[in-house]
Amino acid sequence: MKLHNSTDRIEKEIVLRAPRSRVWRALTNADEFGAWFGMKLQGSFTPGSTVSGIVAMSDHERVTIEMAVERMDPESRLSYRWHPYPAHADVDYSSEPTTLVEFQLEEVAGGTLLTVVDDETRLALVARLSAEGPLSIARLTTGSAVTRQAITKHLDVLASAGLVSDVRRGRERIWELELQEMEAARTYLERVSKRWDEALARLKRFVED
Repeated sequence: MKLHNSTDRIEKEIVLRAPRSRVWRALTNADEFGAWFGMKLQGSFTPGSTVSGIVAMSDHERVTIEMAVERMDPESRLSYRWHPYPAHADVDYSSEPTTLVEFQLEEVAGGTLLTVVDDETRLALVARLSAEGPLSIARLTTGSAVTRQAITKHLDVLASAGLVSDVRRGRERIWELELQEMEAARTYLERVSKRWDEALARLKRFVED
């Protein structure tokens, strides 16, 4: 398995000794996805649909999860948006911005190359503030496919975690990084990365058995 971690995304590659059609079924059949990922899901994977259910892992007991399916290119690409790995049943994550997850499948010698990209918009904002210093919402939105409203919500979540702060300058809110809290951001990235390692190991066993 190969891992590419940056400040704004997690990308993993794994070769599965199974036909691409078998891997695709494990990704897009709700029962099979739930079996290897560790969730009890309801609904079907179709573009525009929402698949929901309960996380079945012991450290996420009774946590509800929803995945909004965005794109499905048969046996090639699946993408959805979700709130990654919610850990507390008593926390309402619905008002928080989602992150994009994309699975890419490629036929290779001996099986299927699966690439998973977990696009962490919040960490991209942290990286930008780290590299460029204090920035306005307008500057943070420039060059991004994410809307101003969504970026504002991401920044509010980061602010509640103590990672960023803002000051009012005229009509603009200027955001800056709280450097002493960067360790929290690294810890979050490592936690999500570890979860993907565990999930892909279960998928490997599931499709290769």
